[in-house]
Amino acid sequence: MHDPVRLELQKQFELLNQQFAQRLRVDLAELAGLTDELQRSQAPDSRRQLMLAIRERLHRLAGAAGTFGFDSLGERARRLEQ
Repeated sequence: MHDPVRLELQKQFELLNQQFAQRLRVDLAELAGLTDELQRSQAPDSRRQLMLAIRERLHRLAGAAGTFGFDSLGERARRLEQ
C-alpha cells in the first residue's frame, strides 16, 4: 500500500477511535442507568425487558471495544453479556 493511502487510512481509523471513546462515555452512562433501573424494578416483565436491553448493549460494546483497542473492556463486556 502506498504511504499516502496508508497515512489517510490511519488518520481515519484514529478519528473513528476518538469518536468511539467519546461515545463510550455516553454508552457506559446509559448502561449504568439501565442497571440502576433494573435494581429498582419489581415487575417481572419490566425486569425482563431491562435485562434484554442490557444484554444487547453489552453485546455491542464487546464487539466495538475490541475493534478499537479496548480489549480488556471488550472481554469484560462479553463476560457480563454471557
